[in-house]
Amino acid sequence: MELLEPLSDAQLVRVGSFEGYGPVTVRGLIHYLCSHDQQHLAGLLWLMGKAEAARPRSA
Repeated sequence: MELLEPLSDAQLVRVGSFEGYGPVTVRGLIHYLCSHDQQHLAGLLWLMGKAEAARPRSA
């Protein structure tokens, strides 16, 4: 966040090419990467739920 905060509006709309994704602005890439990370976090939460459900319970 410290690296992104000082970026100007002009810098955030610069376009580059992201392999496998195509043309994207810096702002778009930030959104894409955040979404990607959230998908990983959701998968980990699901996996933790499965592990907890499979854990033996003491009577």
